[in-house]
Amino acid sequence: MKFFAGASLLFLLSLTPFATRGQSDLFTRLNFRSTGTYVGDWRREWDLRYHETIWNTQVSTSLTKSLYIGAQASVLFTSGNTIESANYTAWGPFIQYDFVPQKDYRIYLEANYSWGDYCPCGNMSEDHYRRDVNYLGIGLGFDKHIAYSKFFLTVSVIFQEVLGKIPEESGHNYYRLGIGYDFGKR
Repeated sequence: MKFFAGASLLFLLSLTPFATRGQSDLFTRLNFRSTGTYVGDWRREWDLRYHETIWNTQVSTSLTKSLYIGAQASVLFTSGNTIESANYTAWGPFIQYDFVPQKDYRIYLEANYSWGDYCPCGNMSEDHYRRDVNYLGIGLGFDKHIAYSKFFLTVSVIFQEVLGKIPEESGHNYYRLGIGYDFGKR
């Protein structure tokens, strides 16, 4: 998974010089999106529940009709009756490639690099706090504008791998559902 995510990120970055040639869409679109995720551990018995809620915000701008760069920040809330409730954060840059640059929808590949203090290490009943955890992620997403407005619905799935040698680490995979606003021209 780490190889695939790294190769995808390099592929997207290598498209930048080719995608920007002869196009005048540099910074013509500015997107803001806010998404949420809920993950529950439903395999456990009723008295061993674990819940995870993620709120992610992203701001991106266009380099071309198809290529976007931006920054994101996430806050992750955990709770359950086997652990104490805790909050974690992660932030970092991302790049997106829109496969069908249309006016009312986008289908895109996203690659991101994040750092934060959440480690998906060990089992669900353990504390997940760890300083300076780095993640490399890859994902697919879909944005659809609502009627003729600049608001859009967004759905995506992200597969993140923890970088570095951390005992019992695993990937952090999740979906994102949310709404966004397109400040630029459509």
